[in-house]
Amino acid sequence: MARKRKLTVSVANIHMHPHSENEYEALLTSTYRMRLPIKVYGDQYIIMSSLRREGQGASRKLRGELSKFTRIDLDGPWFDMSTLGEADEDDIEQISIPENLYPNLHSFSFAFFPRHHFFVFESYGGGRALSQRMLQKYLETAFMQGPIVRRFPSVGVDIVADHRQLDAIFNLSLLEELRIHISRPNPDHWDDDLDKDIEERLTEQNAQSFDLSYEAIKGMSLKPSEKTKSIATVALKNGEVIGKGKDESGLTVTRSTAEMPVEHITRYDPDILSQSQAFLKAASELVDELLKALQK
Repeated sequence: MARKRKLTVSVANIHMHPHSENEYEALLTSTYRMRLPIKVYGDQYIIMSSLRREGQGASRKLRGELSKFTRIDLDGPWFDMSTLGEADEDDIEQISIPENLYPNLHSFSFAFFPRHHFFVFESYGGGRALSQRMLQKYLETAFMQGPIVRRFPSVGVDIVADHRQLDAIFNLSLLEELRIHISRPNPDHWDDDLDKDIEERLTEQNAQSFDLSYEAIKGMSLKPSEKTKSIATVALKNGEVIGKGKDESGLTVTRSTAEMPVEHITRYDPDILSQSQAFLKAASELVDELLKALQK
């Protein structure tokens, strides 16, 4: 039996209007067809390098790969290891790298579930990492490009937060401030009426998002109602919840759901499962876990 390999998957929620499964597929397909490398941090770029449809009905999904690579500034100064100084012009002139080649390639699997508009991606595997922030920046920037905006004018991306961070906020010994930010959500077949109610209110007022803010009476702790807690649950996949107060030791703390994205960590035997099979299994498990958590 081979040594087991670690695999971590995370998830982003893509929300747009109109929001049919076919439109979500078209959005991802249009993004892939742009073939656009997007700068996500420093000299790091990401491009969607493959996309394919799998399954039918409820199991329908899009599978693909994100390629992360380094784009070198060939016009910048070069370091000469032999002299421990800047390379001279004669040495630099000998450098010849084809314009279509880029170093430090790392590929990351993803699966998009149109029914729930969840974009599940490999955030760690084989010693390689793709941060949630990089993934979010890639998608948000891609969706702001002209070919996308003209057909899909209102698309948002939120990294889905772990429900445990919400519990940590509400369980503060002294909850002095509570802020809830919600972007326009998509009502789903598995949600209760809350998502629909929020969407209807925003639509009536031509609003893209809304914020709730509570401050406790001095010396007292907030006691959020069940309705407030339910709204905060919607924000796990469509916004952010921030709580300020004091923990059990009396220290002043600020906790945000953005600080704890959902992660599903697994280990697999490469002699039994391929990386692709292990990823799809982990992605499906994460979606099932998430749906259960959001219905609580």
